[in-house]
Formats: sequence, C-alpha cells, structure tokens
Amino acid sequence: MNKLIITAVLFFSTIAYAQDKINYNEGQAFCYIFNNKHELLKEIPMGKNVTVEYDTFFKSYYIFLKVEDGMMRFDLKFINKLNDGLLSYVDKGTSGQNHYFLEDSLKTNGTLTIINQDKITREGKEYFTTYVFKNLSKTPY
Repeated sequence: MNKLIITAVLFFSTIAYAQDKINYNEGQAFCYIFNNKHELLKEIPMGKNVTVEYDTFFKSYYIFLKVEDGMMRFDLKFINKLNDGLLSYVDKGTSGQNHYFLEDSLKTNGTLTIINQDKITREGKEYFTTYVFKNLSKTPY
C-alpha cells in the first residue's frame, strides 16, 4: 500500500513539474552589435540547435545553444516587468553581473530577444549587444 502511495505521489509530482515548464528548440542564435546611436554595426551568427526552457512558476529562462567551440548557456532570473512591456532579467550564470531586457515572442513567431542593459566600451566607443534566438518550435512535452 505504501509503495502504491509513493508511486502515485511521484507520478503526480512529475506531471506538475512538467506543466510549469515550456520548451522550445531547433532555433538559431544571432548577436547584433549597435553603437550608442542605435545603428546596427554588425550581425554575427552565434549558434544553432538552440533550446529554450521557460519556467512558468519562477518566470525564468534557461537557454542552451551549440556554438563553434562547444556549448553556451544563459540562466535568466526574472526581476520585474517594465511599463513598456519588456521584462528585466539577470543572468544567474554570471553571479548577477549581466542585466538584460527580454522580449518574448515565442508563442507568436518563435523568437526570443535579449537586450544587454550594460554597454561595452572599447577604444573609447560604446557598444550595445542584442541576442536574438529565431525559428524556435514549441516541443509537445
């Protein structure tokens, strides 16, 4: 009897866990570099075989992609929703050092856009990066 109860609890726990995760895969990743006038300077293919897992409970995104030299990962923790509809996130993988705005268009067109809030300064010039994950398909599980 106890074995049956434990099995039932594990089964329903697994179902509950799966329901608060939404997965997308098979996408491509691109990095766009802008100057401080918001002019596009460069588009860089970043990776392929992108997988995005969205945790509906914590509102967190886990992004994995194959890059030329191996794998890359983003662990984005939800901070707050801004007035313009953008979402504010911090990358847990960088101990909270990298801050991003996020636009989720996964349901409508399979695209997830991550805008780096922090500027990059090189040779006295300021740059901003945006990562776009395209052509993602929702997985059935």
